[in-house]
Amino acid sequence: MKHRKNFQTWAITFLMAVAIQVSAQNNGPVSKWEKSIASFEQHDQKNSIQKGGNLFIGSSSFTIWRDVQEYFPGRKITNRGFGGSQTSDLWQFRDRLILPYEPSQVIIYVGENDIAAEESPRQVVGEGIELIEWVISNFPEARVAFVSMKPSLKRWHLKDQMQEANKKYEKYARKNDNVNYINVWDAMLGDDGTPRKDIFLEDGLHMNKNGYAIWQSIFDPFLK
Repeated sequence: MKHRKNFQTWAITFLMAVAIQVSAQNNGPVSKWEKSIASFEQHDQKNSIQKGGNLFIGSSSFTIWRDVQEYFPGRKITNRGFGGSQTSDLWQFRDRLILPYEPSQVIIYVGENDIAAEESPRQVVGEGIELIEWVISNFPEARVAFVSMKPSLKRWHLKDQMQEANKKYEKYARKNDNVNYINVWDAMLGDDGTPRKDIFLEDGLHMNKNGYAIWQSIFDPFLK
């Protein structure tokens, strides 16, 4: 009986270890964003959710735009950008990121980190379109505005891949009535055709207030 009990204990322990390993594999790299998503939910529990407004989702160019509401007074803005997220991360958390807000418009900025992780423009755009069409299927009256990948000092060597993806998104938006393409690329270049140095933080990747002022003027006509 003692040996049988020991075997049962060992079996349970083994199965639990396997379950934990499988769970980790299924969650993959996106599990690192769980705390970010949970923090949004905790905030929403303490504050009333703005429904029917403009929902910003995407990577760090949105994350650090913490005062985005001040740039667009009179508009309902909810910013749910998180870290160095990729398109697959937005897809993984789509229910929790989008559904609670019942948005009239979703503004998406993502793709830079995908390209930096050596995903092809075709793969990046394919994932992005899947997300866009999921939004529209859940909110048929809503619009989706996809923001072009921005040029930056740090990732200028990736400009060709980024522009290839941008052009694919632009082409897709022209064929879909519910989708707008917001081009921020051209306005962020200087007279020499390279990224303006005065609109970036020291890391050469993220923008300062000058950069966001450019985005403000470009975004304004698209926001509801």
